[in-house]
Amino acid sequence: MVDSDEEKDLVEKLYNTYKNTLYNICFAIVRNRTDAEDAVHDTFIRIIDNLCKIKDVDSPQTKAFCIVIARNVAVDILRKSKKSVFVTEEELDFYESDAKNEEVALSNIGVERLKQALRRLPKEYYDVLMLNVKSGCSLSEMSGILGISYQAVRYKLRKARSILLKETEVKNEQH
Repeated sequence: MVDSDEEKDLVEKLYNTYKNTLYNICFAIVRNRTDAEDAVHDTFIRIIDNLCKIKDVDSPQTKAFCIVIARNVAVDILRKSKKSVFVTEEELDFYESDAKNEEVALSNIGVERLKQALRRLPKEYYDVLMLNVKSGCSLSEMSGILGISYQAVRYKLRKARSILLKETEVKNEQH
């Protein structure tokens, strides 16, 4: 797991930087303290398993990477307890603020139209797209992080791009 002093320092800095944010996201999903704490614990285990992917603790890519993992872990815990999944307004705002930092090189698409398309993108596709674009994860890395097959990641990434292109093409034709 964590072998060197550098890795221990990195984990400690990650924990101190993101523990509250990840807890709030997990709590918003599972709606109880114990499950939220379990989700944060499991999130950090997954982060530690993928520590080599983190270059800068304070980068938007690292933040997005940690958030996606936390959200997926919390949803998994919720599914196991067979409760309904409710997305809070705060969680949506948080994901939208993350999308505001997105740097996309699609010159013929207005930034605002792209943001609107990202907001309408289903979470399962949004998460895969953010891991790929913001964190630079490969398909196999995303498969491990999300706990789904390589083929499922590939499909979701292709579908996310397709949805975004259709959304933005329709908007461009209307304007």
